[in-house]
Amino acid sequence: MEITRIYALLGRAGSALQRDLKPAMDRPVREALVAAGFLTARKDKAANNALRLELTEAGWNWARKNLGAPSSLPGGAGVILHDWMAALARYMAASGVPLIDILCPRPATDPQPEPPPPAAPLGFEQVYAAAFALGGGQAHVRVRLKDLRRALPDASREQLDGVLRQAADEGRIVLYPLDDPRGRSAEDDAASISLGGMPAHILYLN
Repeated sequence: MEITRIYALLGRAGSALQRDLKPAMDRPVREALVAAGFLTARKDKAANNALRLELTEAGWNWARKNLGAPSSLPGGAGVILHDWMAALARYMAASGVPLIDILCPRPATDPQPEPPPPAAPLGFEQVYAAAFALGGGQAHVRVRLKDLRRALPDASREQLDGVLRQAADEGRIVLYPLDDPRGRSAEDDAASISLGGMPAHILYLN
């Protein structure tokens, strides 16, 4: 078997136009490889019907088993090619990496980012601790909801509103509006919670 011609195709990832191969693959060698099932030959319409040669799976397997076989290249070139192919065969035997993966590597893909962990449920203890700190360590101190929302940036509005409503129903906090428009800002209004159709802007801890 003419291993040098197989090497020429291996260097082109197993597929090349016949006219591009060096050393040239003459007709007897080509037909012998096709008859052995190691090669396919077809006209490539994209290359003006030039003959395209491709290694088959059997051809890849034969090449893998015969890496390091003597080459017909003359002189030192044949020796160098033989030594390189023998070294490649040793690497494959040690690593278990298939020949096709070395000569036809797949493009690297970016790892998919890990999905963010689910948000921890918000409990009244967290809300109480944040409000207590905003009140200077005192319970019966007015705390604006806009400040509370800032103090709990990871809590969604839906989560915090749910905790506040339940705590108000249970009497653990009292929610009040800021009736004087001069004493509240647009941020106060945006942070308010609706209770019975009326906005509440501040809370007291009981």
